[in-house]
Amino acid sequence: MRIIFLDIDGVLNTDRAVRLRQLHEQADINFDAEAMKNLQELIDATDAYVVISSTWRIHYNTENRLWTELIRNFMQYGLEHRIIGITPVLDSNLQPSTRWREIESWLRNYLDGHIQSFVIVDDEWEMGPYTRTHFLKCQGYRGITTEVKDKAIQILGTVRDK
Repeated sequence: MRIIFLDIDGVLNTDRAVRLRQLHEQADINFDAEAMKNLQELIDATDAYVVISSTWRIHYNTENRLWTELIRNFMQYGLEHRIIGITPVLDSNLQPSTRWREIESWLRNYLDGHIQSFVIVDDEWEMGPYTRTHFLKCQGYRGITTEVKDKAIQILGTVRDK
């Protein structure tokens, strides 16, 4: 199994998407269309599943607006069934600096031994020991670009690599 540990703000809910919402006075949270298309292509190429590592995860399986909007956006691209879980919350303050530890905990406790490869897609600056090998940093304005998608495919391997 291939896993994408996914942040939301700055990755799918980009600064560009926020500005468009403000400009058009939209109430719905529409994620960046280019970033979503690149995520869809990444998943199609690698047959990967998504684990939400974003602070949005605290609303997992609730009726909270943020989670509802996340699922709605994923449904628009046929990706809702690709979300298989969330990372645990190890820091009640949800500090991004502990995110890599939460990812490490998920890897250790949930599917240990069944992971072929994984990638962390986030707009933070580093991910502890995973920074050089498994981490792709997005720019908050653009999110998942073609370049990020292509590098993620390299890290995860394609379905044909099975």
